[in-house]
Amino acid sequence: MPEGDTVHGIANRIRERVAGRTLRRLGGTAPSTRRHAHRLRGARVDRVEAVGKHLLIDFSGGWTLRVHLGMTGRWRFGPPTGARGDGPARVVLETGGWALRCYDAPSVSVDRSPKEWAFVSNLGPDLSLAPPDIDEAINRARRLDGASSVAEILLDQSVAAGIGNVYRNEVLFELGLHPATTIEQIDDHLLERILLRASRHLRANAGRPRTTTGSRRPGMNHYVYERAGKPCRRCGARIRKAIATGRTTFWCPTCQPV
Repeated sequence: MPEGDTVHGIANRIRERVAGRTLRRLGGTAPSTRRHAHRLRGARVDRVEAVGKHLLIDFSGGWTLRVHLGMTGRWRFGPPTGARGDGPARVVLETGGWALRCYDAPSVSVDRSPKEWAFVSNLGPDLSLAPPDIDEAINRARRLDGASSVAEILLDQSVAAGIGNVYRNEVLFELGLHPATTIEQIDDHLLERILLRASRHLRANAGRPRTTTGSRRPGMNHYVYERAGKPCRRCGARIRKAIATGRTTFWCPTCQPV
């Protein structure tokens, strides 16, 4: 599931491969890429950045490609093959040495750079960056309804960008907080600890197989995420799950009491 760490890792890989190179072809099934393909042929790749869960690629001439991977999107890298290798790719960027293809991304947009960058301007501080602006994230959280749950706040990208469902579940477990705890029930010091812990995980896992436990062995890399019915790694109680804010939430009833 792509979160901020995944997107920053992808941005680094794309930057290493195509930054400063000439775009021979923009392709893909996304309407926006098809509409602007002729404008970007021959453009130079000027900049590749991740902002939270958004990937933005700037081209010479003042154009930007913005991609949000959602829950299913993925990038693949390979040699240039021309259009015959595109298949169902939503986005294809082809230079003299590389073909970059993005599949199943729900949000793909090509437009003038100011418009695309304005789209991400209202996001909260990017927790994948060091040092993140934690004070600003806390201020943004305090402006929301105090009855909002901490689980809900952590997924609100206008508070802090980059956290997804994996890290919200894992961080709440690590700090012993029940997902239904409201933002008004915790002080700024605890909120700072939550955000810093999420930031630490995002930065440590950028471009690497994700782990919050310290182990990268399959089945050992998470405390509670996708472990419903299994024993807690700390106390042995059975991990529970429920739907909260439209996403599945996992917690230990003993380590994270109401």
